[in-house]
Amino acid sequence: TIIKTQSPAIGTIISGHSTTHTMWIIADDTHGNKDSVSFTITLSDTIKPSLTPIPDRTEYVDNNCQFTIPDYRGLTTATDNCTPTPSIIKTQKPAIGTIISGHGTTQTIWIIADDTHGNKDSVSFTITLSDTIRPTLTPIADRTEYVDNSCQFTIPDYRGLTTAADNCTPTSSIIKTQRPAIGTIISGHSTTQTIWIIADDTHGNKDSVSFTITLSDTIKPSLTPIP
Repeated sequence: TIIKTQSPAIGTIISGHSTTHTMWIIADDTHGNKDSVSFTITLSDTIKPSLTPIPDRTEYVDNNCQFTIPDYRGLTTATDNCTPTPSIIKTQKPAIGTIISGHGTTQTIWIIADDTHGNKDSVSFTITLSDTIRPTLTPIADRTEYVDNSCQFTIPDYRGLTTAADNCTPTSSIIKTQRPAIGTIISGHSTTQTIWIIADDTHGNKDSVSFTITLSDTIKPSLTPIP
């Protein structure tokens, strides 16, 4: 009976991607005669690294309604069976520094981990852009208005006296409202009334400008004729 043995022994643990190990098979005919054959095994790592998940998040646009994508790689931790965490290469798509814009815009961000052994994995999350910057209104000077024959003045539409601007919303799409409402009647010489114009950029951001009107009576009194 020929006895075959193996070196290193069955059950020996070896490790390391691309490491090579010589295996020997020895034959013994039990008569004091032995021979052997050898071969080499090369270890290969085919297991992907893993990344911890990243929750979706809201980011805020700037005064130009833009957002510059930062480095999000630190939000996830990469681990691997063979490669130490510091040696795992993490890349990001879209690239760090990419500019996106627009209130409500969504963008999927991918973080890709490469264990340098040809194995990659990725994690993704979504960012949603939000505009939290108020619109602006040009100032309106205080003004004098004149009462009618009933000592009354009907508040007109003053919204055209101010120009609204916003970082995200076109001027034509900004909603302007007025308080007191257009058509409100006030009365009395020297009466003062504060008028407010409110701009709404339709993204939940509002701002206002105010001015004061002062009523003036310039109508002469009348006298009944004397016979």
